[in-house]
Amino acid sequence: MPAKDILTELASDLERSVRLTSTSTRIWVYKSKAAVIDFSIEGLDFALDLTTDQGALTASVLGRSDEGREILKNAFTDRYEMLAMGGGRHIMGRLKDAYEFPEAAAEQCYQWILETRRLVSAQTHAGTELTV
Repeated sequence: MPAKDILTELASDLERSVRLTSTSTRIWVYKSKAAVIDFSIEGLDFALDLTTDQGALTASVLGRSDEGREILKNAFTDRYEMLAMGGGRHIMGRLKDAYEFPEAAAEQCYQWILETRRLVSAQTHAGTELTV
């Protein structure tokens, strides 16, 4: 099956996940190259891209603005591999059975978004003190 069809089918499967759609703003396919899950944290926009790679999917997250990319870079340092290309794209992991088990793929994407949310929120609030 061509990559475009695989990604279109995967995006459709991901849209059926209530947990995933509740944390995302849009799920779509970019130029037959990636299934994209857009989401926001603290007023900043991010994307989780799923690209095909040797029968598996590689998931990477990136900020949609300079501020978002900088926060990701600081939040993800020493946690996730950063790709040299792609403007601050961080590899979250790989899914080997995403096509056979779309529900598990959707759950893993949801978990990656939660992890990104946790790290970005911690980075955004680093150094701020709570006053009572």
